[in-house]
Amino acid sequence: FHRLLSFSKYLTDQNCCHPIQQDLQNVVVASRQEGGPATYPGISNYFGLGNKEEVQRQVGILITRLNAAADNLNLKAFSVRATNEL
Repeated sequence: FHRLLSFSKYLTDQNCCHPIQQDLQNVVVASRQEGGPATYPGISNYFGLGNKEEVQRQVGILITRLNAAADNLNLKAFSVRATNEL
């Protein structure tokens, strides 16, 4: 998760248009929007699943998707929007 966020502050920009950026934005703000208990971002709604195995399965899916997104960003990095030449 931190590997994804370290790429650029633009990954969580409200005006982002890349599908991975939109997914990441949803993961980052999900726990606040759903009103569930404070948990890892994006899985606060899983408390209603009722059993430990289902929670573990859903968390595993989330981790897999975040790792896939990070790998994709490694292959196709976002271009720099501005340069600071002194």
